[in-house]
Parts: sequence; C-alpha cells; structure tokens
Amino acid sequence: MAEKLIELCKDIYYIPNSTNAGIITVHKDSKETLVYIIDSGPSEIEGEYIIDVLDEYFKDYTVKALITTHGHPDHTGGHRFIKESTACEIWISEKEKAFLENPSLHGNVLWGAYPPKELRSLYFRPEPARADRIIGENDYISLEDGRKLSFVEFCGHSPESIGITAESSDGKRVLFAGDAIFPRKELSQHWISLITNPVMYMNTLDKIEEMAEDLDFCIAGHGEMISDDLKETIEINKIAILSTRQCILNLLKKNKKMSLESLVKAIADYHSLSMKIPLYALITSTIKSYLDELQDERKVQLQVEDNVLYYSLK
Repeated sequence: MAEKLIELCKDIYYIPNSTNAGIITVHKDSKETLVYIIDSGPSEIEGEYIIDVLDEYFKDYTVKALITTHGHPDHTGGHRFIKESTACEIWISEKEKAFLENPSLHGNVLWGAYPPKELRSLYFRPEPARADRIIGENDYISLEDGRKLSFVEFCGHSPESIGITAESSDGKRVLFAGDAIFPRKELSQHWISLITNPVMYMNTLDKIEEMAEDLDFCIAGHGEMISDDLKETIEINKIAILSTRQCILNLLKKNKKMSLESLVKAIADYHSLSMKIPLYALITSTIKSYLDELQDERKVQLQVEDNVLYYSLK
C-alpha cells in the first residue's frame, strides 16, 4: 500500500496525491508539534484527507499556516476546509490572492469571458478562502525552532507562483515548486501544460537550475518526487516548451496562415489529444500564450480577414 506521508528529511514531508501537499513540522516542546502545510488539492475532499493524515501521524499538533504556491483551483480547493477546521493562517502572493478569494476568475481567464458550465464546476470554482498574509520573492519566515522558510517567485504558469524552500534540522534543503516544474511521467502524459507566459516559464526553469546544486529534493505540484535527476527534469521541461513553440512555427510555415481554431486542432491532433471542453480551454489558453510571445518577437503576425482572426509568419 502506498505511503500516505513520505518523509524527505527530518521534519519535512509530503503527502502524495493528485496535488502533492508539503508538510513542515516544528517540535515546540515534547508535547506539541507545529505544522505548516503547502497546498491543499482540488477540493474539500483532499483537504479532509490532509487533516486525516496529520491526525494519523501526529498525536498532538497545531496547524500554523497553509502556504499556497499559486491560486489555481487544484492547489487551493481544500483551503477553506483546512482553515475552518484548524483556524490556521493562509499565506499567498499578492497577485494570486485574487484567485483564492474569487475562484470564479479562473473560468473567466481561461475562456476570456463568462465561461460555459463545464468551467463553472467545483473543480474550476472551489469554495473561496481568505488570505491572511502576503508572501513574495526574497521573503523568509523564521520558524519557531530557528529554521527558515524562504520564498522565490516562479512566474509563467500563473501570474505570481511562489516556490517554498525549507531547511531541515539535519541540513537538507527541499524545494516545493508547485507547477513551476513537472516530473518526467507527468510531462509524458501532459506534454502541453498550462502556461500563461512561455518566456517567464523558461526563466523560472533557469531559476530552479541555479538552485539545483543546493537542493536535496524538489517536490512538484503533481507526480513523483524529483531528487537526483532534477537537472535532467529541468531540461525535459525546457524541451517541452521549445517543441511546442517549434510545432506552431512549423504549422504556420506549412499552411501560410491559420485561424486559432485550426492551430489548436492541428496541435491537438499531432499529440493525439481527445479534448473535451475543460482540456480544450486549457490547451487553447496555452497556445494563445505562445502565439502572443511569438508576436512580441516579430516572428508571427495576426490579422482579421472576413471576420476571422488569422495567424501567419511575419
């Protein structure tokens, strides 16, 4: 049976699930354990599961804070339940706060307008939760035992994602990266992941690469733990971005001009995707971000002909 709570090093754990949850503990005295949680999963069910795991592994504990890598629903769906159950604080970056407190924004951003009912489901619109503390790049928190939590901005997947670096009492360092990086298996299944800005995402991967020598473990938001193969995993993530970009350029070179719909279809067909509305929204939003970047680089131009928006090489 799979482990519910995996110990990475002394006082730092993670709960593997559809969205991984980080767990950092501080032993205030011989009786009480203070707990910091990172991300909560896509719904109240995952929030309940996190609390159940904590109940099973820690006899007497207090949840001090729920730290948020970013405001997407699959990372914040359990926030409200955990906060109401434990009276903990919620920490999040300034730009991501709006999504946590107004979850309906997710569907609006993906669709570009009032979204269809498929993007108004609980998965896209979890219960809202209120933030208590704003965290950001270069901030750090001193824990009760003297260890530090430090934060670094990881943009590109969402407007202001935050990575959390935790130190263990035995000198190990763990990065909780959210969706700033995807393990190999996740990428093999989801080669085109949600990206709001490919250039910023590449810069984020460069940041993680600069940190890699000082890290013992990297826990992504989804999938298996990344340890000895962090640099290789970073490279594969970069290849995924570059190959999607090149796929768009190749299609435009072959077809002279293409509408967004035809581009999305061609890319989905190339990757053997069978899209329903939620995946269609995610893929379309991501392809648009690549096209906008290519327009900024003066490689692609867009124009309206016969009331249809077309993209072509410049």
